[in-house]
Amino acid sequence: LVIMTDTAQYGFGSPGEPTQGAGAIALLMEKNPRLLSVDTRVNGIFSKDVFDFWRPTGHRVPVVDGKYSVACYLEAMEEAVSHFRSNVGIPRGQLLENLDYILYHMPFTGMARKAHRHYVDTEPVDLDAETRQTIYEESFRTKVEPGLLGAREVGNIYTGSVYGGLASLLEADRDRMEGTRVGVFSDGSGCGAGFFVCQW
Repeated sequence: LVIMTDTAQYGFGSPGEPTQGAGAIALLMEKNPRLLSVDTRVNGIFSKDVFDFWRPTGHRVPVVDGKYSVACYLEAMEEAVSHFRSNVGIPRGQLLENLDYILYHMPFTGMARKAHRHYVDTEPVDLDAETRQTIYEESFRTKVEPGLLGAREVGNIYTGSVYGGLASLLEADRDRMEGTRVGVFSDGSGCGAGFFVCQW
């Protein structure tokens, strides 16, 4: 049994205040799963020592450099996805078409939009701007949007963010989930990130 629980609390009037949230996710892990499988031997990881977000001893709320934190997130995503692709032998530009859904760590739902925009701008190759925009809009609507419900209703729950997205995805598209492949990007400030694929 894996339990993730957190409270995302920021100072009143700070830029982070609208992203506050609190919640918990519990996952039951089994050797032979019946709902969702993850091959933990195949993933992409990235880490880097950065000071974008921290809570000094004695502080009630964290110290955040928001713009820098977003830049670190996007770099971590790009590198973790690249590492994943190299581990599984998928050429650059072909991962998106091999996934039915993508979940991004969401400190706020707009971050999923920023992350997917960055992914489409950096991952597919040899595309003109109009084609890239079409791919972004269509793939966001069909592959990202269904996983946003929980973050919209609950806010940021840090460690449980992407797993709340999995629960949201199951709630939104439960009748279409069987046999689908879900790309999952998890990020933690400081920073460490991972990308893996779940099979329903």
